[in-house]
Amino acid sequence: MTIWRKTLATLREGRALPGYFKPREMEAKVPGVLNWSFERGAELELIGDTTGWPEMGAPQFVVHGWLRQGVQVSLLHTWVKRTTMATQVIALQSSTLALGEHMDHGTCWPQAIYSTANLSEWRRDTGLTYSRPAPKVRPKHVRVEWQPPSLDDVKVRGARMTFGGESHYSVAYAADWSIATWQDLVVNPEQPITLADGWRRFASPLLNLMSFASDRPDCIGREILVDPERNRRVEIWRQGRTVLPREWELIGGYLFHAEDLSDYASAIDMWWTLDEKLRPALGLFADHINHGTSYSPARFLTLYTAMEAYAKERHGRNQVRLLRQFAGVSQTATGCTDEALRLIGASRRYFAHLGTQPNGPTVDEIEANVVLSTRRASALMQACLLRELRFSTGEIEKVLNTYYSRWPLS
Repeated sequence: MTIWRKTLATLREGRALPGYFKPREMEAKVPGVLNWSFERGAELELIGDTTGWPEMGAPQFVVHGWLRQGVQVSLLHTWVKRTTMATQVIALQSSTLALGEHMDHGTCWPQAIYSTANLSEWRRDTGLTYSRPAPKVRPKHVRVEWQPPSLDDVKVRGARMTFGGESHYSVAYAADWSIATWQDLVVNPEQPITLADGWRRFASPLLNLMSFASDRPDCIGREILVDPERNRRVEIWRQGRTVLPREWELIGGYLFHAEDLSDYASAIDMWWTLDEKLRPALGLFADHINHGTSYSPARFLTLYTAMEAYAKERHGRNQVRLLRQFAGVSQTATGCTDEALRLIGASRRYFAHLGTQPNGPTVDEIEANVVLSTRRASALMQACLLRELRFSTGEIEKVLNTYYSRWPLS
């Protein structure tokens, strides 16, 4: 295992790493110990004279560090967590950690790589082939091979993107060998991008698409910025919820997969264009999905807000009823009958305006049906987005009927 991989593995396991650190604007380094967890972010305990460092309450700043064996790190969005009585800084907190190179918010990169927990299962192309034993010829012979999966190049505004697969194998003088595979999105923008630009223009649309397609929680699990000509590469870790890839399901599990798109490149370009135009509607829709199997009035309001924003920007008015007309599918596919839409509208007014008595459906009906109203509204939004991706009416109804067959919307 390389020094780089050992460093990442140590931090992921929650173990502390010693090093030397300094604010970007200063020269003198101070010894310290760095810890990382995705729940709390980066925590840096300093040991030494921190005269001249930002004080408690100062704006967020950037800290550069050198870990053991010379591995460079940068703590972005850093603030002072604790000081001594003599105003010496002894603890810092950061929500974003850059590993591999020193960088700041203005550093530009000519290439970026992103992946999510659900991307590999959505594309379903591992590159692995498996030969079973032949009972008569080779009864105990097993063969596993890997070849790079097929690539899908997509041109979007301001960049060329490539979807493809990678692998990491462990082969040694040992009893166990392994091959791990995953899918990545490699972005080559026409002009170098900053960390924030990359997230807004590429990572966020990818995450929103995967949340929609899988209809399950997701997160950006791999974020890498690269400058091939200068041989620079930095891996970004962000504080927040993490989602691990699950065991694949052969039947069902996702709303749709990559192979269900009739024209992959056109559909991806269309999604990126839609995401930019409707921002932040699709992000809010993904936030609703990230609640998983937990339902609440807050989740319902997040979903309804996304639907209103989508309806207003795409169809001129923020009326959810317009979405049923645009989707153009049978009411049984989404469960959004006239009565169901009245209940959804009354639920929005009741939950958004506390203390307001609803017209039509009673409070008991609204509260008893918050789960069903959320699921029906979500299915209606799914139907509209499938329509955006050029699914036909019959295809949309088939997708929804199959997906909701195990938990009907009626």
